[in-house]
Amino acid sequence: MATEKLGSQPVDRILVTGGAGFIGSNFVHHVVRNTGLTVTVLDKLTYAASRESLQELPPTLRETRGALESGDRLALELGPASEALLPAAEAFAPAQRETQPFLRQTVAPIRNQIRPFTRKTQKVLRHVKQGAKPLGETTKGLSNSFGDLNRLFNALAYNPPGQEEGFLFWLAWLNHNTNNIFLTQDAQGPLRRGLVLQTCSTAILAEGLAASRPFLRTLQQVTRVPESTTICPIDTP
Repeated sequence: MATEKLGSQPVDRILVTGGAGFIGSNFVHHVVRNTGLTVTVLDKLTYAASRESLQELPPTLRETRGALESGDRLALELGPASEALLPAAEAFAPAQRETQPFLRQTVAPIRNQIRPFTRKTQKVLRHVKQGAKPLGETTKGLSNSFGDLNRLFNALAYNPPGQEEGFLFWLAWLNHNTNNIFLTQDAQGPLRRGLVLQTCSTAILAEGLAASRPFLRTLQQVTRVPESTTICPIDTP
């Protein structure tokens, strides 16, 4: 790329405004033919401009189109926007002046109360941070436990299709039988009912064992266990 001197400064490119007009295009042709400079043309391309006058130039020429139109559109958009911002800008300074007394009043509380408080709580917060990690692990395990409990309740409430009954049916059945077990009661509370089977041989063995142990004999009399003479068959000649 060739360079030329403009005054005392070397340059390798120039910008020509209005380069598509009669005078501008002739100047651009002269620069391109007689120098090695890169020429950039900036033109609004109005009625006085002729784009064809630049098409015969060598490819080293770069033409910038519509810059003025783009700048004009930008100015048209910025104008109303700037005018709309004027009330806010005018109100900004009074608002700043009004808040200055409030900000001056907050200096002392921040310096004398909030800052010492934050310094004293730093050690406490470090301990809280140390305990937060185990608590997080515990919370995770508790969440898993509640998930398992939820699955258990879902299984209890599930009623399978067909003749097979779900767990709720058998739970009600178990509750009914449990009430029947403790239906009989005395002054001390419910009594559990049961069935004891005793044969002739066990009755004779129990009486022999209780004969040498007064406590067992007393328990046998209190419970009124049938004696062997009552349940054993009598041999007849």
